[in-house]
Amino acid sequence: MTESTSTFETSLSIILEQLEKKEWASPLKGLEQKFRQLPEDETSFGTEIINTLHTLHQAIELDASLPLSQLMAIRLAGLTCWTYRFFHVESGRHHYLDPLNTPIPDFQKKITVQQSTSSYPSTDIIKRWARENLR
Repeated sequence: MTESTSTFETSLSIILEQLEKKEWASPLKGLEQKFRQLPEDETSFGTEIINTLHTLHQAIELDASLPLSQLMAIRLAGLTCWTYRFFHVESGRHHYLDPLNTPIPDFQKKITVQQSTSSYPSTDIIKRWARENLR
């Protein structure tokens, strides 16, 4: 485990405890492992997600009745990381990896990362995943 991974996991644990959402740790750590392929100087999923969680914590402190899981689904779907495409080429064909459903080991192989203008998967799918996995 690298220092940045350890820092992410520590920060994640602290903020999830404050939000009383420790069960979100596993799905968020899984996504973070997949998004490690992103260029560090451009986007850090870990930083984006920790900042998002802190913003949600501040909102909940102001109004505890806010629907935390719904807010998280909306915010998660809006992160920059979804505009990146992960793929590998086999026999001249591009095979795209879906960060929500493709197993982590597939992201640890030799893959290419390119940025696009839209989210992949689409934002409605990201929100659905979040509502199902971040309750």
